[in-house]
Amino acid sequence: MHRIILAFAVLVTVCTTAHAQCAATRVPVRVYLMYGLVSGVLSSGMADLARKMNGIKNVTASVHEWGEASFIAARASAEKSAIVIGGHSIGANSAVSAARMTKKRVAVLLAFDPSSMGPIEAVPPNVSRALLFTQQGNPFGGGALPSGGRPVSRYNDNLGHVEIDKFPKYHAIAMSAVCGIGGTN
Repeated sequence: MHRIILAFAVLVTVCTTAHAQCAATRVPVRVYLMYGLVSGVLSSGMADLARKMNGIKNVTASVHEWGEASFIAARASAEKSAIVIGGHSIGANSAVSAARMTKKRVAVLLAFDPSSMGPIEAVPPNVSRALLFTQQGNPFGGGALPSGGRPVSRYNDNLGHVEIDKFPKYHAIAMSAVCGIGGTN
C-alpha cells in the first residue's frame, strides 16, 4: 500500500511540474504572446504556454490578438522587467513587428511557425535571442525568419501548422530560454 501511495505521489509531482524548467528567474520577466489569425481556436498552445510560464516565479505572461503589436510594443517599452515577445502563425509575424517597435531590449523572441502568407520582418537589432519553431508541410506556416544579422535558433520537426504551438518539446525550449534570461535557481 505504501508503494502505491508513493508511486501516486511521484506521479502527481511529475505531472504537475513536468513543464517547469526552473522554479524562478532571478529577474522579473514579462512575456507577451500572440494568437494567430483565428485567435485561440487554432493557436490555443499560446494560452497553454502562457499558463505554464505563469507558474514560474517572477514571470508574468499574457496572450493577445495578433493585431495588438503596437499595444504590446508600447506596454513592453514601459516595463521594468526583461521582455519576451512571441506568437504563432500571423501572431509570430506580429511578434517580430512588436519587437521592432519596442523601445528597449527584447530578451527573447519566440516565433512559432510564422505565416508565409504575410510579410515577416528580419529579427530587429534590439532582440538578444530569437527562436524559430517551424514546419514545411503546410502553406499557412513555414515562413522564414530572416536573421537581420542576429542569431536565430531554428527548430524543425514533422508537425502540422496547427499543432506546432502546442508541441511540449517546443514549450520546454521556450521556457528554458525564459529561465535563462536572468539565471535560474
